[in-house]
Amino acid sequence: MTSIVLTVILGLMNFLLFALPAFASGLSWEIINETVAKYRPQTQHCYQRELNAAKTPFSGRIDVKFKVGKDGKVLESKTTTSSLDNAAVDKCLHDIVKRMIFPAQDGELEATYPFTFAPAEKAAKTKKKQK
Repeated sequence: MTSIVLTVILGLMNFLLFALPAFASGLSWEIINETVAKYRPQTQHCYQRELNAAKTPFSGRIDVKFKVGKDGKVLESKTTTSSLDNAAVDKCLHDIVKRMIFPAQDGELEATYPFTFAPAEKAAKTKKKQK
């Protein structure tokens, strides 16, 4: 399977790696990324809510594998790996991914999208290091 790798850092949530398997219908990674970006405030809220309630700051990454049907609706979503170790963020993130609507296509899409969360200060330092 071929993968396209994209590095993007966005605010509190850093999308550090995006791998999209080759897909027969031709749905581009740009469209996938644009769709995920529409839900960014909601996914950030999942993390921020738990961060505000935590006694100490925490950060990590949740890799989410999801399947999108021909109609653009997410059929399933699961965590493949997680270093965040926060069940509430994980559940909230999956609830949002399952509500995402992608453009309709000729076949099903399966992708893994890593959501990386860090406090704003840490995210800013990470962004500076990558320049």
